[in-house]
Amino acid sequence: MNDPIPHDIQVVIKKRGIHFLYYLVHVDNMSSISQNGLLSRNRVPECDLAEDIADEEVIKKRQRKTFFNRSLLDFVPLYFTPKTPMLFVLREIQDKIAILCLNKNLLLQEGTVFTDGNAASMETKCFRNPMALENLDWECIRAQHWPKFEDGRRKRCAEVLVPDQISFSYVLKIITRTEDAQSWVYEAIGKTKKVELRPRWYFDE
Repeated sequence: MNDPIPHDIQVVIKKRGIHFLYYLVHVDNMSSISQNGLLSRNRVPECDLAEDIADEEVIKKRQRKTFFNRSLLDFVPLYFTPKTPMLFVLREIQDKIAILCLNKNLLLQEGTVFTDGNAASMETKCFRNPMALENLDWECIRAQHWPKFEDGRRKRCAEVLVPDQISFSYVLKIITRTEDAQSWVYEAIGKTKKVELRPRWYFDE
């Protein structure tokens, strides 16, 4: 996890302001995730999730997509921004959604790939070389809102796809919208991670 990042890749990561990679989770699943880590969709049956926030139709669409001879469902999907279209869809239950901030070094983990948009889209391209991060639309990813950008919804969902499983040790901190959610997370995982209140990372209802 602490392997040094090559200088040229460091330059790209710094230029694009990549501090963390992000994952959304229902707070009721925090206990399971702290024990099992983050699992790909194909490995989710191995653990007992209390609340599944994935959309069934989206899963079916992703099931038909492959990258480098692996099913998209064999990867754990992370994002470059916490404020994604997925979070917007889940805004009615935002108070129960935690945002996990993961170590950016996952970009260099063997087997990890990344995309320039929603991985399930036919228009999306997939890359292995971190230097290709320059191919992403960072203006759209970093903007407050994506509708003003052409194909913004797809581009905003650029993904980092990590094969199979991510250890909980890669989670550096956790964000919640409310104090209640913060308490729920601490109750589930103890003081193993810092849990911060960041309402601005969420959408206005």
